[in-house]
Amino acid sequence: MLRRALRYLQIVARFGFPLMLVVLIAMPFVERANPWAVADAQVPHRSGQSRVMVGAGIRSRSSYNPSESGTERHADYVYFPNVLSTKTMYRVSQDVRGTVTTTTERFSVVATVVGLLLAVALTVISWVRPLPGKSV
Repeated sequence: MLRRALRYLQIVARFGFPLMLVVLIAMPFVERANPWAVADAQVPHRSGQSRVMVGAGIRSRSSYNPSESGTERHADYVYFPNVLSTKTMYRVSQDVRGTVTTTTERFSVVATVVGLLLAVALTVISWVRPLPGKSV
């Protein structure tokens, strides 16, 4: 049982974590090429600061009531290098009715870096060590 769990973890670390890292690296570049107009209005660019997208999500909702069906979207932004001192992240959300809300949340740079380093370490370990085989 433990061997099977380790095998699944190693497969996720081998293929899932690299995909996650590629998405995280590509996300700010895709956002710069195709910015979200709602986020531009809610979290404007500041001089001397770079607005960086650090998270995003899209969720489709279906309901028997057509006014509650549609797509919800959110995006998380930080201002770099200001985030190093303020630890503030801005979340822009748009619900199915088109209502836009902007909230501020705490952004931990240390926890983010530790999480990324852990993902890189598990990816490297999963490629260096062979997959555990079936017990005889």
